[in-house]
Amino acid sequence: MRLVAGKHKGRALVAPSGIGVRPTSDKVRESLFNVLAHGGYRAGEQSVLENASVLDAFAGSGALGFEALSRGAAECIFMEKAEAALEAIKKNSFELGETSRVRVLRTDATNPPSNTEPVDLLFLDPPYKGMLLLSALTGLLAANWVGVDTVCCAELDAYDEFSIPSNMELLLERQYGRTRIIILKVAC
Repeated sequence: MRLVAGKHKGRALVAPSGIGVRPTSDKVRESLFNVLAHGGYRAGEQSVLENASVLDAFAGSGALGFEALSRGAAECIFMEKAEAALEAIKKNSFELGETSRVRVLRTDATNPPSNTEPVDLLFLDPPYKGMLLLSALTGLLAANWVGVDTVCCAELDAYDEFSIPSNMELLLERQYGRTRIIILKVAC
């Protein structure tokens, strides 16, 4: 697994083994980041990635968060509870020279700690078939990780049904083989 674009383009990432991590494919990551860069999710000409604060929840290897850092995000917080995944994220952070722009939280994204200020960009990649999207979004909203300007991106199994909080709206839904990507925001 390699980073697709940006300052770390082509750099390999370590993925934890044996814990059911399902890294986002290069093709899906490239498509998602093209949508984020050119989708008009931030006012003006600026990409939603530029200088963004990012939360990568259910982070696994951290591929989505590291891709965001490679493409211009200012910082990334990784939320994960599996020890092997946490170690992979720390190793990837060190190998990429990004330790100063990374925070790693050992926590469950469905019951996160309180945050002082919402992030600009949220990635959610919960385990397929777990039906965790609604509970994670509800928890992250309640703990102030998600605000009215936060762009929320989730990766789901293409055939899983999903629910979102009533105060959020679906902006985009795309399918890539067995993977579905959705982009959401808090409804104004």
